[in-house]
Amino acid sequence: MKQLEETISKLNYMKGMYVVVALPLPLSKNFIYSVPSLLASDIGIGIPVFVPFGRRNLTGYIIGFQKDAPKGVKLIKEVVDREPLFSPELLELFTWIAYQKRDESGFWQIYKVPWGGPEIALTTEYYEHCYPQWSPDRNWIAYQRDDTTGYLQIYKIPSSGGVEIVLTSDSFPHYKPQWSPNGSEIAYHKFDSTSYSQIYKIPSDGGIEICLTYDSYNHYDPQWSPNSNWIVYCKDDTTGYAQIYKIPSSSGTEIALTGDNYPHLAPQWSYDGNMVV
Repeated sequence: MKQLEETISKLNYMKGMYVVVALPLPLSKNFIYSVPSLLASDIGIGIPVFVPFGRRNLTGYIIGFQKDAPKGVKLIKEVVDREPLFSPELLELFTWIAYQKRDESGFWQIYKVPWGGPEIALTTEYYEHCYPQWSPDRNWIAYQRDDTTGYLQIYKIPSSGGVEIVLTSDSFPHYKPQWSPNGSEIAYHKFDSTSYSQIYKIPSDGGIEICLTYDSYNHYDPQWSPNSNWIVYCKDDTTGYAQIYKIPSSSGTEIALTGDNYPHLAPQWSYDGNMVV
């Protein structure tokens, strides 16, 4: 009985309501569709729906609701899946995109842009700012930047805009920062006094760098496991090829995941952390 009451309540709430649908099209706008009463109980943020668009039908995703719509708005044809592809929290993250842009300053700057809105410059100083990475809570963007040290350093800036904060400042180049999923640390690779690229991490609030690898091989492109306990990366080892390795993020022994006579690049963890592709 309770479930029936909830369904009736939702149907009443949805009466006359419209949804905003994102479609896989090279357009900077989204589209409004009407919700048939029979489908109202299946509607929600992140739900994939089958909708008419011109002379064809497309699968899109619900990203919002609104009470009114222009004349001639079309009906959703079908709910493709009752399980949402993303949550409202993830939708907030998807709303903004960060990137680097060589603008009128003549330097690479960090920008962000919302869906269908104007781009916003977050950095303006006459240095190269590259490889922006959002923090898990979406409040910060980390990136690499050259500065008065003459080397690439790791910086961060509030995603809402503000003052750049330097996290590293020694006389070695630092590359490609990656936030840990829990947001407490940032990993990167750094050409240090060994003359090789090593995997490092640093507290995201600033502090002492911690070196995780030490030997005479290049280590690069670190990626955190979903539980923040491991870091996977590429390493040029005794095989003469780039192999995939992992190491505990708390430091420890390197573990080789591949070892054949072919180069391996760009490792990525599966969402459950059980596999690396």
